[in-house]
Amino acid sequence: MRTFIADLRYGLRLIARNPSFSAVVILTLGLAIGANTAIFSVVNGVLFEPLPYRDPERLVRIWGTWNPSDATLEPQRSGNVNPVDALDWRDENRTFQSLALLHNSTATLRSGSSEPLELPITRVTANFFPMLGVQPQLGRLFDPGHEQPGNDRVVVLSHGFWQRRFGADSSVLGQTVLLYERPYTIIGVLPEHFRSVQPGSAGNPDLFRPIAIDRQTQGRGGHFMYAFARLRPGVTVAQAQSDIDAIAAGLAERFPGTNSGVSGRVELLYDSIAGPARRPLLILLAAAGFVLLIACVNVANLFLSRSSVRKRELSIRLALGARRKRLFGQLLTESMVLASCGGALGLALSVWLENILTALAGSQLPRLEEVRTDPSVLLFTAAAALVATLLFGFLPSLLASRTNVTDALKEGGRSSTHGRGGKRIAKALVVAEIALSLILLIGAGLMIRSFSGLREADPGIDPRRLVVIDVNLPSARYPEHENVVRFFDQVAERLTAVPGVRSVAAANMVPFGPSHSCDGYSIEGDQPVAGSLLPCAEARIVSGGYFETMGIRVLRGRPILDSDDATTEPVVVVTESMARRFPGGDALGKKIKWGTVASSETWRTVVGVAHDIRHFGMENEPMPEIYTAAAQVRRSGSAVRAIVVRTSVEPEVALPFIREAIWSVDRNLPLNRIALMEDLIAKSLARSRFRTVLVVAFAILALMLAATGIYGVMSYSVTSRTQEFGVLMALGAQQHEVLWSVLRGAAGLTGLGVALGLAGAMTLTPSLGSLLHDVSAIDPLTFIVVPSALALVAMFSSFIPALRATRVDPVVALRYE
Repeated sequence: MRTFIADLRYGLRLIARNPSFSAVVILTLGLAIGANTAIFSVVNGVLFEPLPYRDPERLVRIWGTWNPSDATLEPQRSGNVNPVDALDWRDENRTFQSLALLHNSTATLRSGSSEPLELPITRVTANFFPMLGVQPQLGRLFDPGHEQPGNDRVVVLSHGFWQRRFGADSSVLGQTVLLYERPYTIIGVLPEHFRSVQPGSAGNPDLFRPIAIDRQTQGRGGHFMYAFARLRPGVTVAQAQSDIDAIAAGLAERFPGTNSGVSGRVELLYDSIAGPARRPLLILLAAAGFVLLIACVNVANLFLSRSSVRKRELSIRLALGARRKRLFGQLLTESMVLASCGGALGLALSVWLENILTALAGSQLPRLEEVRTDPSVLLFTAAAALVATLLFGFLPSLLASRTNVTDALKEGGRSSTHGRGGKRIAKALVVAEIALSLILLIGAGLMIRSFSGLREADPGIDPRRLVVIDVNLPSARYPEHENVVRFFDQVAERLTAVPGVRSVAAANMVPFGPSHSCDGYSIEGDQPVAGSLLPCAEARIVSGGYFETMGIRVLRGRPILDSDDATTEPVVVVTESMARRFPGGDALGKKIKWGTVASSETWRTVVGVAHDIRHFGMENEPMPEIYTAAAQVRRSGSAVRAIVVRTSVEPEVALPFIREAIWSVDRNLPLNRIALMEDLIAKSLARSRFRTVLVVAFAILALMLAATGIYGVMSYSVTSRTQEFGVLMALGAQQHEVLWSVLRGAAGLTGLGVALGLAGAMTLTPSLGSLLHDVSAIDPLTFIVVPSALALVAMFSSFIPALRATRVDPVVALRYE
């Protein structure tokens, strides 16, 4: 221990004696370790931390699945299930301890004298919170009696909403709020640590209310709820899947019209929540690991260069009786001191980088609230510092401790080298640095190409100066279809009169929003496959002028018009993807019917084929869509859920007037959900942007480290060959010959590193396949441009030391020592 403490003190003195060298090493390691620690803290919180529920390993999600009647289509999977089917699964299963349902929506809230507010609300069955093991912070939660229609007018507040809206007032229990223009009583407040399991959300809904299901009136055709369950002790997912399949088969026999081909797929809740983020995060962690390797290689070369300067000192100590093992331990301790300082700097940087990462990720990653610097993160930082010590400290320390005393004492300080072995190791480290950097740079190049392609892809609409306003019409004030149509007609009339408004339209849902509606359809003349459910397409209910306002191109036929009303022939417009499902790919003039049970719907004539739209985000391929005139759909409340407005001026200028125009029709409508279409598209790219920015940042850092590493090695090489260059120039060698001699060596190292890097990239980049869009993992352009750019950077880094070699004075060089 005394020896270790002495070596530690000596190492600290050396750091103070060589501040420039120490600062470079600590900063290099600090950046690399900080990046790794920050990424690991995110990975740990999202992937490794257990879900914050009781016995989370027994919680599962049940996905809705169905086999379409069209044999050419793949089996479908949806997050949604039919509530009546789910109740049958709950009652008839033998593998679930409990099964709960969840449904997300929005609601207009009014409390006291506050202005109405539209906010997210979640309906759950009474056993939802007990299934998760959640206890209320205040009051109580739902009981089975609240699932009875007419007894469900109660709500539970999230902790955050309780604080924001009610000032954390404990007397909130028993207060009444208006939801959907109806009174609801507050019965409880959830604990602060509770996080909902609702899919696709990084946060919590503000309100929860019970689900009241009437088996007699609720049909089996609609699939719009999420199902979660807790497995019985000892039951596996495979056993639960067999149980669901058997129950679904029985339901299909009893209700062939709605349940043929319908089933569910059981998946661990952890996989449902964190599974989609696993591959991207592990790839980012691997990229950060590459940066740490490159940093260690760089620092190892710095240590080799410095140890050559200290070679004379070490030789004298050996000559005076010091043991080689003792010298090796001391040198390794010095490396550990620097790595520890780098680790401490990295830990400090990681807190800052972690905040940047979570801000960049936004809602694109689940469980970000679990990200924190806990003991496992500290242990990771310590392990990274230890690994760094071994990676960059072992070989230089070993070489330095094996110094030949006699040769070293004969040589001068500046011309001394480590011999051929040391030079080979230095060159091998440079080759490794170039290869690792190239792998990371190629990965970044592929991500940039993919992201650029997504940004330039055609969304199918013209997002410029397009405003989207979510409107939630309460059924208490708009109970009939005619009320909804009348509301929109009045709003359209008022908005059209607003200066700067070019056109107005309405729809049940708009592109790049969270909603979807995949309804079954039948094409006239098609024969459905027995025992299969109807294929489905996204159903859009739109007003006249929708295609013009959204900037959707109609390729053939005509769009939905204002004249398409209840007195005219029922019509639809389909997208290109949907048109390809018609016999011969020709949809114009053909008839189709769609709906929950298509057989009970009206045949509608296809009057137009529109351009495909990336409705669910730029990363997702267009889905088949059917557009129906709102005036021809007799569904109360479904015709208008969003208003779209195209302006001739900047939207921010027109927004106050747009709000006033809508409020002039209904002052009680909340308008806090207004967005620009360009912002919605940008949000859909956030996940790809997050991954790309991080990988590119790592690649730039790797490139900088590689460039400085090459520069350092070539500088050391030139310095150690000073006498050689002096002899050559004294014998008549020209400057360009000396320059080429240095560059030739650099070119050989660069070429070997690039070759190894290309081989490594071809092996590893296929793992990026799921993150790339319209770009091959072996993209020729990337595999040509990136290595060429790296080679240019490497040669430029070698040029400055090479130029210095041409300016060696032969007289001074030959006189030296």
